[in-house]
Amino acid sequence: MIKAESNVFYSSTEIKTTERNNVECSLNLTEENADKILDLTGKVYQSAADKEGDLVVFGGLATFNAVFVGDELMRIEVGAKFSFKTAMPGADADVSDVKHALEGVRVKTESGMLYVVATLVTEITYTVTEEKSYIDGADVLVKTASMKVGTNHRFVSETELTDEFEEKKIKRVLYSGAEAALKSVTAEEDVVICEGEAIISVLMLPFSENSDILKEVRCIPFRFEVDCDGANSAAFSYGDVEVDKLNLKVYVDEAKNRSTVSISAILKLCGAAVTISDAAYVEDCYSVNCDLIPTRTTLESTSVSQRFSTDRVSGVVNCKVPEYSRFIKLMGECVELADLKTDGDKLTVIGVVTGKAIFADGENALSSRTFDLPFDITLPCGEGTAENVKVTAKEVYCKLRAGRLEAETELITTWHEVQKSRYNVINTLTEGNKRQAETAAFSVYLAMEGDTEWDVTKRLGVSFEEISKYNPDLKFPLTGKEKITVFRKPAETA
Repeated sequence: MIKAESNVFYSSTEIKTTERNNVECSLNLTEENADKILDLTGKVYQSAADKEGDLVVFGGLATFNAVFVGDELMRIEVGAKFSFKTAMPGADADVSDVKHALEGVRVKTESGMLYVVATLVTEITYTVTEEKSYIDGADVLVKTASMKVGTNHRFVSETELTDEFEEKKIKRVLYSGAEAALKSVTAEEDVVICEGEAIISVLMLPFSENSDILKEVRCIPFRFEVDCDGANSAAFSYGDVEVDKLNLKVYVDEAKNRSTVSISAILKLCGAAVTISDAAYVEDCYSVNCDLIPTRTTLESTSVSQRFSTDRVSGVVNCKVPEYSRFIKLMGECVELADLKTDGDKLTVIGVVTGKAIFADGENALSSRTFDLPFDITLPCGEGTAENVKVTAKEVYCKLRAGRLEAETELITTWHEVQKSRYNVINTLTEGNKRQAETAAFSVYLAMEGDTEWDVTKRLGVSFEEISKYNPDLKFPLTGKEKITVFRKPAETA
């Protein structure tokens, strides 16, 4: 009986699903204020997910920021906790990542009051790990090959960033927003180092009636050093970072007639270091004694590496500028992606930097208009597919010239370069019919360049030990000039 040695391959497959749910909460404003709202934005913080039987429960806090004109410029921030359930794609699935986005943020009227309504788009990534066996050796002649096996070492980490700045005496904060962007991910021995910037934007109303709205954008560097058993300098590493919580406090110094704004942000990092190693498997097998009947399966190995790019974009902004008005400030800047195109080794990212532009007319009455700064950037891309593309805009510089808005900003783009390899391997091996013995007294094999022990043995139908016995000087792979001869005992006569 043949004996085969088996190994185990843990094949991990990612399954991504998208859930859409509605969230809403009261703005505590009467319907007369509907036309006075200058800006309305939303963001999700403190997201979490847990398994509950064959369901996954995901939740968080959706916060909404409304800037409106009452007796003066006002701000309302409201929040709604949410919790939803959805079915798991399989009993063996694990939740590896949850991302939220708010779309279609709008105002509705109900019973004379204003409510903010949005569509919560949740992308849940599940990881399903399957155990598959494959043959990596046997006591027959085998043709082996090597496959790349990726081992994930996942990590989750949090860190707190703090900063502060001084401004004129502040009456109230009108808007605050935060985004985080990775700029590098490297692996050292047992440690993954992630560096980047958190971009905090704060819009403020000073006490002085003759002062325009104040704006401060802070780019705060961060650095994660995550313990990750198995990480090394040769490993692929990738991650994603988000602002999970943002707190602002304003301290007023009456004596100096100034204010100090203190910033505290909690950043959440999720990622992995992928260690790539070689694993041998049997590609084909042969026995001089009998037919061999293999069954095969396909193994898939995935490797992920993270790429980064920083690009400046500028141009005329799509914005309907009110006549006889002056530009005040931008608020609520964010990036919306429209399309991704891959062409060979190039990745084209198309989208807009969007938000609200605030204007004041001759009587200093404020109004807002939506602005879009389109961009089209081309990035170098390797052989893999580009996934999880994220674009973050730093401070947007904007000015009004000849009745048009012109803007410039720096975009930080991160994406995962995913390479998938498939291997056709033998996972079971059984004996078939016995082979008919060769009756010829000797056989001659004219070598071809590159021939291996496998090629010669299979062509002659005798064991490699027999071939070596009569051709002791063979060196593999062959050059193509060799002539190989094997002899057999003559058949006995009756």
